[in-house]
Amino acid sequence: GGKDYAAQSRKIASSLADASLLLLSKQSALFQPDLQKTAQNAQVDGQINQYVMQMLNNHASDRKLAEDSRLSVASGRSHDLAKFKQHPKIAPRMAPTLISSEMAEEIRDLLQGSLGNWNFDIFELERLSGGHPLLHIGTYLFEHFQLTSTLQVSEMTLSRWLLSVESSYLNNPYHNSTHAADVMHAVAFLLMREESKGFIGDFEAAAMLVAAAIHDLGHVGVTNQFLVATKHPLAVMYNDKSVLENFHVAEAFRQMWGMSDAAAKDSQLEAGSCDIFAALDETVQRGIRQRVINIVLATDVSQHFQYLERFKTLAHTDSLHPDDSDHQLLLLQIFMKAGDVCNPTKEFALCEQWTARITEEFFRQGDQEAARDLPVSTFMDRSMPSIPKSQIGFIDFIVAPLWKAVESYFSVEEIILVLVKNRSTWQEQHERGVTTLSVQISSPHRQGAPGGKEDR
Repeated sequence: GGKDYAAQSRKIASSLADASLLLLSKQSALFQPDLQKTAQNAQVDGQINQYVMQMLNNHASDRKLAEDSRLSVASGRSHDLAKFKQHPKIAPRMAPTLISSEMAEEIRDLLQGSLGNWNFDIFELERLSGGHPLLHIGTYLFEHFQLTSTLQVSEMTLSRWLLSVESSYLNNPYHNSTHAADVMHAVAFLLMREESKGFIGDFEAAAMLVAAAIHDLGHVGVTNQFLVATKHPLAVMYNDKSVLENFHVAEAFRQMWGMSDAAAKDSQLEAGSCDIFAALDETVQRGIRQRVINIVLATDVSQHFQYLERFKTLAHTDSLHPDDSDHQLLLLQIFMKAGDVCNPTKEFALCEQWTARITEEFFRQGDQEAARDLPVSTFMDRSMPSIPKSQIGFIDFIVAPLWKAVESYFSVEEIILVLVKNRSTWQEQHERGVTTLSVQISSPHRQGAPGGKEDR
Protein backbone atom coordinates (compact mmCIF):
# COMPACT_ATOMS: atom_id res chain seq x y z
CA GLY A 1 0.00 0.00 0.00
CA GLY A 2 0.89 3.68 0.00
CA LYS A 3 2.19 3.59 3.56
CA ASP A 4 4.48 0.65 2.82
CA TYR A 5 5.83 2.42 -0.26
CA ALA A 6 6.48 5.61 1.72
CA ALA A 7 8.20 3.66 4.47
CA GLN A 8 10.34 1.81 1.95
CA SER A 9 11.26 5.09 0.24
CA ARG A 10 12.37 6.58 3.54
CA LYS A 11 14.42 3.46 4.28
CA ILE A 12 16.14 3.66 0.89
CA ALA A 13 16.89 7.37 1.33
CA SER A 14 18.33 6.73 4.76
CA SER A 15 20.46 3.87 3.42
CA LEU A 16 21.76 6.09 0.64
CA ALA A 17 22.70 8.73 3.18
CA ASP A 18 24.51 6.09 5.25
CA ALA A 19 26.31 4.92 2.10
CA SER A 20 27.40 8.50 1.43
CA LEU A 21 28.78 8.76 4.97
CA LEU A 22 30.65 5.47 4.51
CA LEU A 23 32.22 6.75 1.30
CA LEU A 24 33.23 9.95 3.07
CA SER A 25 34.78 8.03 5.93
CA LYS A 26 36.86 6.06 3.41
CA GLN A 27 37.99 9.16 1.58
CA SER A 28 37.89 12.31 3.68
CA ALA A 29 38.99 14.48 0.73
CA LEU A 30 36.04 13.43 -1.41
CA PHE A 31 34.38 16.84 -1.31
CA GLN A 32 37.54 18.91 -1.67
CA PRO A 33 37.58 18.76 -5.49
CA ASP A 34 34.02 20.07 -5.44
CA LEU A 35 35.11 22.98 -3.26
CA GLN A 36 37.99 23.79 -5.55
CA LYS A 37 35.75 23.64 -8.60
CA THR A 38 33.19 25.87 -6.88
CA ALA A 39 35.90 28.36 -6.01
CA GLN A 40 37.12 28.41 -9.61
CA ASN A 41 33.64 28.77 -11.08
CA ALA A 42 32.80 31.60 -8.70
CA GLN A 43 36.17 33.23 -9.30
CA VAL A 44 36.91 33.08 -5.60
CA ASP A 45 39.99 34.95 -4.45
CA GLY A 46 42.96 32.60 -4.27
CA GLN A 47 43.77 33.61 -0.70
CA ILE A 48 40.24 32.73 0.43
CA ASN A 49 40.46 29.37 -1.35
CA GLN A 50 43.78 28.65 0.38
CA TYR A 51 42.28 29.65 3.74
CA VAL A 52 39.32 27.29 3.33
CA MET A 53 41.47 24.36 2.28
CA GLN A 54 43.70 25.09 5.26
CA MET A 55 40.68 25.03 7.61
CA LEU A 56 39.55 21.73 6.15
CA ASN A 57 42.91 20.24 7.03
CA ASN A 58 44.16 19.61 3.49
CA HIS A 59 46.55 16.75 4.04
CA ALA A 60 49.03 17.87 1.40
CA SER A 61 49.32 21.22 3.18
CA ASP A 62 49.80 19.43 6.49
CA ARG A 63 52.65 17.37 5.06
CA LYS A 64 54.25 20.51 3.62
CA LEU A 65 54.00 22.23 7.00
CA ALA A 66 55.56 19.25 8.73
CA GLU A 67 58.33 19.01 6.14
CA ASP A 68 59.06 22.73 6.34
CA SER A 69 59.11 22.75 10.12
CA ARG A 70 62.58 23.26 11.53
CA LEU A 71 61.38 22.40 15.00
CA SER A 72 61.81 18.80 16.08
CA VAL A 73 61.52 17.00 19.35
CA ALA A 74 65.26 16.41 19.35
CA SER A 75 66.21 19.97 18.46
CA GLY A 76 66.31 21.14 22.04
CA ARG A 77 64.58 24.43 21.17
CA SER A 78 62.00 25.82 23.53
CA HIS A 79 58.39 24.73 22.96
CA ASP A 80 55.87 27.19 24.39
CA LEU A 81 52.96 24.78 24.24
CA ALA A 82 54.72 21.73 25.64
CA LYS A 83 53.52 22.55 29.14
CA PHE A 84 50.93 19.72 28.96
CA LYS A 85 53.82 17.20 28.90
CA GLN A 86 53.04 13.56 28.17
CA HIS A 87 49.75 13.35 30.05
CA PRO A 88 48.07 16.77 30.04
CA LYS A 89 46.44 17.80 33.28
CA ILE A 90 44.76 21.12 33.86
CA ALA A 91 44.35 22.24 37.45
CA PRO A 92 41.13 24.23 37.95
CA ARG A 93 41.55 27.90 38.75
CA MET A 94 40.05 29.69 41.69
CA ALA A 95 36.30 30.07 41.92
CA PRO A 96 34.79 33.42 40.96
CA THR A 97 34.86 36.14 43.54
CA LEU A 98 31.56 36.84 45.21
CA ILE A 99 29.34 39.23 43.30
CA SER A 100 27.06 41.77 44.92
CA SER A 101 23.33 41.15 45.31
CA GLU A 102 22.71 44.00 42.86
CA MET A 103 24.97 42.36 40.28
CA ALA A 104 23.31 38.99 40.84
CA GLU A 105 19.94 40.60 40.19
CA GLU A 106 21.27 42.15 36.97
CA ILE A 107 22.47 38.74 35.85
CA ARG A 108 19.07 37.18 36.58
CA ASP A 109 17.33 39.93 34.64
CA LEU A 110 19.72 39.48 31.71
CA LEU A 111 19.19 35.72 31.58
CA GLN A 112 15.41 36.02 31.71
CA GLY A 113 14.15 35.68 28.17
CA SER A 114 17.61 34.87 26.80
CA LEU A 115 16.35 31.68 25.15
CA GLY A 116 13.99 33.68 22.98
CA ASN A 117 16.71 36.09 21.89
CA TRP A 118 19.20 34.81 19.32
CA ASN A 119 21.22 38.02 19.79
CA PHE A 120 21.59 37.55 23.53
CA ASP A 121 24.58 39.64 24.63
CA ILE A 122 27.00 37.11 26.05
CA PHE A 123 29.62 39.83 26.45
CA GLU A 124 27.39 41.66 28.92
CA LEU A 125 27.05 38.43 30.89
CA GLU A 126 30.83 38.06 30.75
CA ARG A 127 31.17 41.56 32.21
CA LEU A 128 28.52 41.22 34.91
CA SER A 129 29.78 37.81 36.04
CA GLY A 130 33.40 38.90 36.31
CA GLY A 131 34.46 36.59 33.50
CA HIS A 132 32.38 33.57 34.57
CA PRO A 133 29.52 33.46 32.04
CA LEU A 134 29.56 29.67 31.75
CA LEU A 135 28.72 29.15 35.42
CA HIS A 136 25.71 31.43 35.22
CA ILE A 137 24.25 30.47 31.86
CA GLY A 138 24.94 26.80 32.57
CA THR A 139 23.02 26.98 35.85
CA TYR A 140 20.18 28.83 34.13
CA LEU A 141 19.91 26.37 31.23
CA PHE A 142 20.05 23.27 33.44
CA GLU A 143 17.24 24.76 35.51
CA HIS A 144 15.22 25.72 32.42
CA PHE A 145 15.44 22.21 30.92
CA GLN A 146 14.98 20.63 34.38
CA LEU A 147 18.17 18.65 33.94
CA THR A 148 19.05 18.49 37.63
CA SER A 149 15.97 16.28 37.92
CA THR A 150 16.80 14.31 34.77
CA LEU A 151 20.35 13.63 35.92
CA GLN A 152 19.40 13.35 39.62
CA VAL A 153 22.19 15.76 40.45
CA SER A 154 22.31 18.23 43.33
CA GLU A 155 22.72 21.96 42.77
CA MET A 156 26.04 21.81 44.63
CA THR A 157 27.41 19.08 42.34
CA LEU A 158 26.21 20.96 39.28
CA SER A 159 27.88 24.15 40.48
CA ARG A 160 31.07 22.27 41.26
CA TRP A 161 31.08 20.74 37.77
CA LEU A 162 30.40 24.05 36.03
CA LEU A 163 33.18 25.75 38.01
CA SER A 164 35.57 22.93 37.17
CA VAL A 165 34.73 23.21 33.47
CA GLU A 166 34.91 27.00 33.37
CA SER A 167 38.18 27.14 35.25
CA SER A 168 39.71 24.73 32.74
CA TYR A 169 39.25 27.14 29.85
CA LEU A 170 42.35 29.22 29.22
CA ASN A 171 42.00 32.98 28.84
CA ASN A 172 42.53 32.86 25.08
CA PRO A 173 41.14 35.79 23.10
CA TYR A 174 38.51 33.53 21.47
CA HIS A 175 38.54 29.93 22.67
CA ASN A 176 37.60 30.70 26.26
CA SER A 177 34.65 30.09 28.54
CA THR A 178 32.69 32.97 27.00
CA HIS A 179 32.72 31.16 23.66
CA ALA A 180 31.57 27.98 25.42
CA ALA A 181 28.76 29.91 27.13
CA ASP A 182 27.73 31.44 23.81
CA VAL A 183 27.60 28.02 22.15
CA MET A 184 25.54 26.69 25.08
CA HIS A 185 23.05 29.49 24.48
CA ALA A 186 22.97 28.82 20.72
CA VAL A 187 22.30 25.08 21.00
CA ALA A 188 19.67 25.71 23.70
CA PHE A 189 17.95 28.14 21.31
CA LEU A 190 17.88 25.40 18.65
CA LEU A 191 16.67 22.79 21.13
CA MET A 192 13.67 25.05 21.77
CA ARG A 193 12.61 25.06 18.09
CA GLU A 194 9.26 23.40 17.48
CA GLU A 195 10.83 21.09 14.91
CA SER A 196 13.25 19.72 17.51
CA LYS A 197 10.70 18.51 20.01
CA GLY A 198 10.06 15.11 18.44
CA PHE A 199 13.77 14.35 18.37
CA ILE A 200 14.99 15.72 21.66
CA GLY A 201 14.28 13.94 24.93
CA ASP A 202 15.61 14.86 28.35
CA PHE A 203 18.82 12.85 28.01
CA GLU A 204 19.47 14.21 24.50
CA ALA A 205 19.13 17.75 25.86
CA ALA A 206 21.51 16.89 28.70
CA ALA A 207 24.11 15.45 26.32
CA MET A 208 23.76 18.48 24.04
CA LEU A 209 24.31 21.08 26.76
CA VAL A 210 27.14 19.15 28.41
CA ALA A 211 28.88 18.80 25.03
CA ALA A 212 28.46 22.51 24.34
CA ALA A 213 29.93 23.40 27.73
CA ILE A 214 33.05 21.25 27.32
CA HIS A 215 33.56 21.33 23.54
CA ASP A 216 36.70 23.54 23.67
CA LEU A 217 37.80 22.80 27.24
CA GLY A 218 41.52 23.43 27.69
CA HIS A 219 41.92 24.80 24.14
CA VAL A 220 45.53 25.94 23.74
CA GLY A 221 44.77 28.74 21.25
CA VAL A 222 46.22 27.18 18.10
CA THR A 223 44.86 24.89 15.38
CA ASN A 224 45.21 21.14 14.98
CA GLN A 225 47.44 21.77 11.97
CA PHE A 226 49.86 23.76 14.13
CA LEU A 227 49.96 21.05 16.79
CA VAL A 228 50.68 18.39 14.18
CA ALA A 229 53.31 20.46 12.38
CA THR A 230 55.19 21.17 15.63
CA LYS A 231 54.92 17.59 16.90
CA HIS A 232 53.15 18.80 20.00
CA PRO A 233 52.59 16.15 22.71
CA LEU A 234 48.82 16.39 22.19
CA ALA A 235 49.24 15.58 18.50
CA VAL A 236 51.43 12.63 19.40
CA MET A 237 48.93 11.43 22.00
CA TYR A 238 45.99 11.50 19.59
CA ASN A 239 47.89 10.33 16.49
CA ASP A 240 47.34 13.61 14.61
CA LYS A 241 43.58 12.87 14.37
CA SER A 242 41.08 15.45 15.68
CA VAL A 243 43.74 16.35 18.22
CA LEU A 244 42.03 19.18 20.08
CA GLU A 245 38.55 17.65 19.89
CA ASN A 246 39.76 14.36 21.38
CA PHE A 247 41.64 16.27 24.07
CA HIS A 248 38.67 18.47 25.02
CA VAL A 249 36.30 15.59 25.66
CA ALA A 250 38.89 13.30 27.28
CA GLU A 251 40.02 16.05 29.64
CA ALA A 252 36.41 16.87 30.51
CA PHE A 253 35.68 13.32 31.64
CA ARG A 254 39.03 13.05 33.44
CA GLN A 255 38.06 16.03 35.51
CA MET A 256 34.52 14.82 36.04
CA TRP A 257 35.70 11.47 37.34
CA GLY A 258 39.09 12.27 38.87
CA MET A 259 38.98 15.75 40.36
CA SER A 260 41.23 15.53 43.40
CA ASP A 261 40.49 16.92 46.84
CA ALA A 262 43.43 19.31 46.40
CA ALA A 263 42.02 20.63 43.16
CA ALA A 264 38.64 21.07 44.80
CA LYS A 265 40.21 23.12 47.60
CA ASP A 266 42.08 25.21 45.06
CA SER A 267 38.70 25.97 43.52
CA GLN A 268 37.41 27.21 46.90
CA LEU A 269 34.83 24.42 46.86
CA GLU A 270 34.12 21.65 49.30
CA ALA A 271 36.08 18.52 48.47
CA GLY A 272 33.87 16.05 46.66
CA SER A 273 32.61 14.76 43.38
CA CYS A 274 31.71 16.86 40.37
CA ASP A 275 30.37 13.84 38.48
CA ILE A 276 26.98 15.04 37.28
CA PHE A 277 26.18 11.58 35.87
CA ALA A 278 27.00 9.60 39.05
CA ALA A 279 23.39 8.93 40.09
CA LEU A 280 22.39 7.44 36.74
CA ASP A 281 22.26 3.78 35.83
CA GLU A 282 25.57 2.61 34.35
CA THR A 283 23.98 1.86 30.98
CA VAL A 284 22.46 5.35 30.82
CA GLN A 285 25.81 6.88 31.82
CA ARG A 286 27.57 5.08 28.98
CA GLY A 287 24.89 6.19 26.54
CA ILE A 288 25.17 9.87 27.48
CA ARG A 289 28.97 9.69 27.50
CA GLN A 290 29.00 8.31 23.93
CA ARG A 291 26.56 11.02 22.84
CA VAL A 292 28.79 13.73 24.33
CA ILE A 293 31.93 12.26 22.74
CA ASN A 294 30.34 12.02 19.29
CA ILE A 295 28.92 15.54 19.48
CA VAL A 296 32.26 17.11 20.44
CA LEU A 297 34.22 15.15 17.82
CA ALA A 298 31.84 16.51 15.16
CA THR A 299 33.27 20.00 15.73
CA ASP A 300 36.50 19.07 13.91
CA VAL A 301 36.20 21.27 10.82
CA SER A 302 38.26 18.81 8.78
CA GLN A 303 35.28 16.44 8.99
CA HIS A 304 32.76 19.19 8.31
CA PHE A 305 31.33 17.94 5.03
CA GLN A 306 30.78 14.39 6.23
CA TYR A 307 28.13 15.61 8.65
CA LEU A 308 26.76 18.35 6.42
CA GLU A 309 26.18 16.14 3.37
CA ARG A 310 24.50 13.40 5.36
CA PHE A 311 22.17 15.89 7.05
CA LYS A 312 21.32 17.56 3.72
CA THR A 313 20.53 14.19 2.15
CA LEU A 314 18.18 13.21 4.98
CA ALA A 315 16.55 16.64 5.32
CA HIS A 316 15.95 17.13 1.60
CA THR A 317 14.36 13.68 1.24
CA ASP A 318 12.23 14.07 4.37
CA SER A 319 14.02 11.06 5.84
CA LEU A 320 14.90 12.30 9.32
CA HIS A 321 13.11 10.09 11.85
CA PRO A 322 12.65 11.04 15.52
CA ASP A 323 12.75 7.39 16.58
CA ASP A 324 16.08 6.69 14.86
CA SER A 325 18.90 7.11 17.40
CA ASP A 326 21.46 7.76 14.64
CA HIS A 327 19.30 10.56 13.28
CA GLN A 328 18.89 12.00 16.76
CA LEU A 329 22.66 12.04 17.15
CA LEU A 330 23.17 13.62 13.73
CA LEU A 331 20.75 16.40 14.61
CA LEU A 332 22.61 17.08 17.86
CA GLN A 333 25.90 17.15 15.94
CA ILE A 334 24.47 19.64 13.43
CA PHE A 335 23.19 21.81 16.29
CA MET A 336 26.66 21.72 17.83
CA LYS A 337 28.35 22.63 14.56
CA ALA A 338 25.86 25.42 13.84
CA GLY A 339 26.28 26.84 17.33
CA ASP A 340 30.06 26.60 17.13
CA VAL A 341 30.19 28.83 14.02
CA CYS A 342 27.20 31.04 14.78
CA ASN A 343 29.13 34.30 15.26
CA PRO A 344 28.50 35.59 11.68
CA THR A 345 24.75 35.03 12.19
CA LYS A 346 24.55 37.49 15.10
CA GLU A 347 23.86 41.22 14.80
CA PHE A 348 26.97 42.95 13.52
CA ALA A 349 28.09 44.47 16.83
CA LEU A 350 28.33 40.96 18.31
CA CYS A 351 29.72 39.48 15.11
CA GLU A 352 32.45 42.12 14.95
CA GLN A 353 33.52 41.56 18.57
CA TRP A 354 33.83 37.81 17.95
CA THR A 355 35.79 38.56 14.77
CA ALA A 356 38.19 40.76 16.74
CA ARG A 357 38.76 37.95 19.22
CA ILE A 358 39.36 35.14 16.70
CA THR A 359 41.60 37.42 14.63
CA GLU A 360 43.81 38.19 17.62
CA GLU A 361 44.05 34.46 18.40
CA PHE A 362 44.95 33.74 14.77
CA PHE A 363 47.59 36.47 14.84
CA ARG A 364 49.13 34.95 17.96
CA GLN A 365 49.42 31.62 16.17
CA GLY A 366 50.98 33.43 13.20
CA ASP A 367 53.49 35.03 15.56
CA GLN A 368 54.47 31.59 16.85
CA GLU A 369 54.72 30.17 13.33
CA ALA A 370 57.03 33.01 12.28
CA ALA A 371 59.17 32.54 15.40
CA ARG A 372 59.57 28.85 14.50
CA ASP A 373 60.39 29.53 10.84
CA LEU A 374 57.12 27.87 9.80
CA PRO A 375 55.04 29.22 6.92
CA VAL A 376 52.55 31.63 8.46
CA SER A 377 49.02 30.31 7.93
CA THR A 378 46.63 32.22 5.69
CA PHE A 379 45.02 35.24 7.39
CA MET A 380 47.22 34.74 10.47
CA ASP A 381 49.97 37.21 9.51
CA ARG A 382 49.68 40.22 11.80
CA SER A 383 51.70 42.34 9.36
CA MET A 384 49.31 41.62 6.47
CA PRO A 385 45.74 41.79 7.90
CA SER A 386 42.81 41.06 5.61
CA ILE A 387 39.96 40.62 8.06
CA PRO A 388 36.89 41.29 5.86
CA LYS A 389 38.22 38.89 3.23
CA SER A 390 38.76 36.15 5.81
CA GLN A 391 35.18 36.55 7.05
CA ILE A 392 33.79 36.39 3.51
CA GLY A 393 35.60 33.10 2.92
CA PHE A 394 34.49 31.66 6.26
CA ILE A 395 30.86 32.59 5.59
CA ASP A 396 30.77 31.42 1.96
CA PHE A 397 32.38 28.03 2.48
CA ILE A 398 31.52 27.01 6.04
CA VAL A 399 28.82 29.06 7.77
CA ALA A 400 26.31 29.75 4.98
CA PRO A 401 26.14 26.18 3.58
CA LEU A 402 25.69 24.80 7.10
CA TRP A 403 23.00 27.27 8.12
CA LYS A 404 21.18 26.93 4.79
CA ALA A 405 21.03 23.20 5.49
CA VAL A 406 19.62 23.93 8.95
CA GLU A 407 17.06 26.23 7.33
CA SER A 408 15.88 23.38 5.11
CA TYR A 409 14.42 21.72 8.22
CA PHE A 410 14.06 24.47 10.83
CA SER A 411 12.50 27.91 10.87
CA VAL A 412 15.61 30.09 11.10
CA GLU A 413 14.88 32.58 8.32
CA GLU A 414 15.64 35.63 10.49
CA ILE A 415 19.04 34.20 11.37
CA ILE A 416 19.82 33.64 7.68
CA LEU A 417 18.82 37.23 6.89
CA VAL A 418 21.30 38.57 9.44
CA LEU A 419 24.00 36.30 8.03
CA VAL A 420 23.36 37.66 4.53
CA LYS A 421 23.42 41.22 5.84
CA ASN A 422 26.71 40.68 7.68
CA ARG A 423 28.24 39.10 4.61
CA SER A 424 27.27 42.22 2.62
CA THR A 425 28.86 44.43 5.27
CA TRP A 426 32.14 42.51 5.08
CA GLN A 427 32.00 42.65 1.25
CA GLU A 428 31.46 46.41 1.33
CA GLN A 429 34.41 46.85 3.69
CA HIS A 430 36.61 44.67 1.50
CA GLU A 431 35.72 46.65 -1.61
CA ARG A 432 36.62 49.86 0.23
CA GLY A 433 40.04 48.45 0.99
CA VAL A 434 39.41 47.95 4.72
CA THR A 435 41.75 45.32 6.15
CA THR A 436 41.48 45.80 9.93
CA LEU A 437 38.82 46.34 12.59
CA SER A 438 38.01 49.49 14.50
CA VAL A 439 36.48 47.60 17.43
CA GLN A 440 38.67 46.66 20.38
CA ILE A 441 38.52 43.32 22.14
CA SER A 442 36.49 43.53 25.32
CA SER A 443 38.73 41.79 27.82
CA PRO A 444 37.78 38.21 28.71
CA HIS A 445 39.87 38.55 31.89
CA ARG A 446 38.41 36.34 34.57
CA GLN A 447 38.13 37.61 38.13
CA GLY A 448 39.60 35.22 40.62
CA ALA A 449 42.12 33.77 38.18
CA PRO A 450 45.62 33.91 39.64
CA GLY A 451 47.48 36.74 37.97
CA GLY A 452 44.98 37.05 35.15
CA LYS A 453 47.36 35.20 32.86
CA GLU A 454 46.35 34.19 29.39
CA ASP A 455 47.39 30.63 29.88
CA ARG A 456 48.64 28.46 32.66
